[in-house]
Amino acid sequence: MVLDWSATASWIALAVAILAPVLTAFLNNKHQLKLKKIELFHNEASAYFFKKRDVYCGYIEHASCLFIDHSTLEKMAIYSKMYHELFLYCDKEIWEDIELLNNHFNNNVFDSNAKELFLKITKYLADELKTTMPKPI
Repeated sequence: MVLDWSATASWIALAVAILAPVLTAFLNNKHQLKLKKIELFHNEASAYFFKKRDVYCGYIEHASCLFIDHSTLEKMAIYSKMYHELFLYCDKEIWEDIELLNNHFNNNVFDSNAKELFLKITKYLADELKTTMPKPI
C-alpha cells in the first residue's frame, strides 16, 4: 500500500482547520468563566466592605454626636440603630467594649472613661477596615 502524502497532508490540514477554532473557543470560554467568577467575587467583597465602612463611619459619627449633645431622643434613636447594625460587621472581640460604651450612653455617663472607650473602639474599627480592604483585581 502506497501512501499518498499530498492527500494525507490535506486531511491533516483539514483536521487542524476544524479543531483549532473549536479548541480555541473552548479554552477562551473556560478562561472567561474563571475571570467572571473572580470579578463577581471581588464585586461581592467590595460591596460588603463598603457597607461595613458605612456602618462603622455611621456608628462613629452618631456616637461622637452623643458626646456633644445627648439631650435629644432623635440622636439617641439614630445612634441605637447604628449600634445594633455594628454587631453585624465587627468581630466578637470588641463587642464587650461596644456594649460597655452603650451602657455609658444609656446611663447618661459621658465622662473620660467613656471617651477613652470610644477612642479604643474607633481605633479598633479603623484597624479592622484597613486589614479587610479588598485588593484590586
